[in-house]
Amino acid sequence: MDTVTKELFNTFGKYNFFTEPELNTEAREALCLFLKKLKKTKSRKSYQSGYNYMFYLRYLMIMRRGLIDENYRIVCNELGSLIYRFPPTETRIKLVIIELLEEFLKE
Repeated sequence: MDTVTKELFNTFGKYNFFTEPELNTEAREALCLFLKKLKKTKSRKSYQSGYNYMFYLRYLMIMRRGLIDENYRIVCNELGSLIYRFPPTETRIKLVIIELLEEFLKE
């Protein structure tokens, strides 16, 4: 992970499947903060190619389900897995994450 990715991950990284359910609201707030920070990052024009080029969509589908169910701990867990494997500053990934989180985290 590069420095920007680590900083973004540290925003929400402590929330996951095993976090107490009472911390779900905190996880939502962490996702809102992550969204603000992600919007401020500079996008990368290059992208990863290879056999798993579209595999990031799997994480996005699980994140969407978590957002629909308002289970923000699952969203944090899957977002962490996503940015561990794919750089969140890659334009195609960044834009989809922003769009997805904005749709469900309206204040």
